[in-house]
Amino acid sequence: MKRSSITAVLATLAASAALAGCGDSAPTDKDVRDAMLRQLERAMGKEAADSQKEELAKVRVVKCVKAELGGFACEIDSPVGGRGTGRFKKESDGWTFVGNSG
Repeated sequence: MKRSSITAVLATLAASAALAGCGDSAPTDKDVRDAMLRQLERAMGKEAADSQKEELAKVRVVKCVKAELGGFACEIDSPVGGRGTGRFKKESDGWTFVGNSG
């Protein structure tokens, strides 16, 4: 169930991509985890998102580079979903996942 929940959220994240600028510094592990948690809360509700916190705590950024469409394209490692990529941008309230980068 955990793997399918995160997979479903990643699909939702890709569908809700938006274009915007970002700052000069790449997101940290915590920034990426916080962005993923916020997206999970929007997609599944706070209670369901909270149930994923333990798995999200294991997410690590492998590397990030500036993305052509703005933000940063990041390679992310997760024990649940394995290695994946995503594009993150800085908003006034923190980092946001804005879609798949590859």
